[in-house]
Amino acid sequence: MPTREHLTIVKGTWSIGDGETFDRTALREMSAGDYVLVPKTMRHFGWAKTEVITQIHGIGPFKIIPVDPWIFLVDPNSAGQFKADPNSRAGSSTS
Repeated sequence: MPTREHLTIVKGTWSIGDGETFDRTALREMSAGDYVLVPKTMRHFGWAKTEVITQIHGIGPFKIIPVDPWIFLVDPNSAGQFKADPNSRAGSSTS
């Protein structure tokens, strides 16, 4: 059962948008200390240009329901990348 998602930016800058597909023009920038509540079942996407630390929480069970297969744009010069496996803990290739 989907649940509301509480997202707080701890470090860096994160951009979030809502909709069925990734659209850079729909992104809203969030900085450290900013908070957003994503209603349950709301389709959304995110983007970070640099390293970012987020805190995502909700009252479980928490379930990721991809609209399309996971597609991640990865900067080949970055130190790590986000793991897209919804059945594992989030992390990076450097953790």
